[in-house]
Amino acid sequence: EVLARDGFMMVVVTVDQKSGELVEEPEIISRGFVYLKDSSDLLKTVKATVNDVFTHSQNGNRRDKLNDNLGRVLYNETRRRPMIFTVINER
Repeated sequence: EVLARDGFMMVVVTVDQKSGELVEEPEIISRGFVYLKDSSDLLKTVKATVNDVFTHSQNGNRRDKLNDNLGRVLYNETRRRPMIFTVINER
């Protein structure tokens, strides 16, 4: 029901296996939520949130903290609650 009503956003991040730091810009995929090409401010906010979480959080709780923070940001900006999927690749 949530997926049909509010869509989803997937955030794919690649981190250094040893340091845990981001090694690439996050990839943001959205379906049924917002059209990202028309939402450059929202995209910048999402990427800034990802960078903030990976700069200020420990490895163990990053996925949960990222999902919580993104959920809050997306609701504040759009008044919608898409499902959020986070993929963390280690390189």
